[in-house]
Amino acid sequence: MLLGTAHDRIKNVAQAEMADGTTSLAVVLDAGQEAFGKEQAEIRDAVRKHLEKHGADAVGFAYAIDGKVVSVRAFLNGTVFAKQFDPFLRSMAEEAWIARQGNKDAKPVAARTEDVVALVAAIEGAAEKTAKTGGLNVNGVRESDAGYNGNCYLPVAGRQVAVTRDWTSK
Repeated sequence: MLLGTAHDRIKNVAQAEMADGTTSLAVVLDAGQEAFGKEQAEIRDAVRKHLEKHGADAVGFAYAIDGKVVSVRAFLNGTVFAKQFDPFLRSMAEEAWIARQGNKDAKPVAARTEDVVALVAAIEGAAEKTAKTGGLNVNGVRESDAGYNGNCYLPVAGRQVAVTRDWTSK
């Protein structure tokens, strides 16, 4: 019942912290870290093993929870992807663990490639609004009924090249 205990501890900490107005997701997650850290590590290790086996040329990822695509993220190249992936992986593992607490006995539902492609296509159909920043980059944003897209462009050889692109479902 370790998971139930961890879930209860997180709930109790969240309620106590919210009473004095100092709560944040990081505080709540840190409070329960010792109890569910092992499970998160198992999730991260499984993803890393999959990438080692199948992702030599990976430049991005898509992830889903209970079959629903949550986010798709693509990077300019494998080097940029490798440098950015670990923080995303930690967040995905935490989100997956939290979502699982509501229904621990449910069989996981796999996402379908078609769903990932459909999400990206639905968002890409919206007009992109771009804005220059104080630095070299230009940011692009799209919103559709399906979700949001954000792009970061940098000038390369006289043209704007997307360094990062992400699509997030609503």
